[in-house]
Amino acid sequence: MTEGMSLRERKKLQTRHRLLAAATELFAERGFDKVSVAEIAEAAEVSKMTVFNYFAGKEDLVLAPMEEHVGDVARTVRDRAPGESALAAVRGQFLAAVEQRDPSIGMSDVPVVLGVRRLIQETPALLTRAHAFSMRSFDLLAEVLVEEGRSRPSRGWRAPS
Repeated sequence: MTEGMSLRERKKLQTRHRLLAAATELFAERGFDKVSVAEIAEAAEVSKMTVFNYFAGKEDLVLAPMEEHVGDVARTVRDRAPGESALAAVRGQFLAAVEQRDPSIGMSDVPVVLGVRRLIQETPALLTRAHAFSMRSFDLLAEVLVEEGRSRPSRGWRAPS
C-alpha cells in the first residue's frame, strides 16, 4: 500500500492511522461524547491543530473509513464488464466482500471493527451521519443507472396497463 509513496506521504499516512487508532481506543473506553479532540491529540502525540488538519471534526475520526466506501456500489456498476447486468456486478462485488470478510459491508468480526459499529449504533450523531452515507451511496448508484438509461436507445417499453 505504501509502495511508491514519498517519505512525507508515508508519514502523513502513519499520522492518520495513529489518530484513528487513538480515537477508536478512547471512544471504546469512554464513549464518543466523553472524549475531547484534545485528548485524542495527546494520545496520538500530535497537536490539536494536527487533528483538524487530518479530520474536519470528531465524527470523522470514526466515520472517515466508512466514507471512503460511499461510491463503491456505483463504481462497480459503472465499471462492470460489457454485457454484465448491474445486478450481477453488485452481487459479485458483495459476494467477494463477504468472502474477504470486508468491514465495509459489516462482515468483519475483528474486535475493533465491532467496537466501531457498536459506537456508531450507540451515538445518535454518528448514526445519523452513517445513515447519510448510505443514502449518498444509493443516490450515486441511482445517478449511474439513470445516466446509463439515458444513453441506451429506447426499446419501446411501456408501463403495464
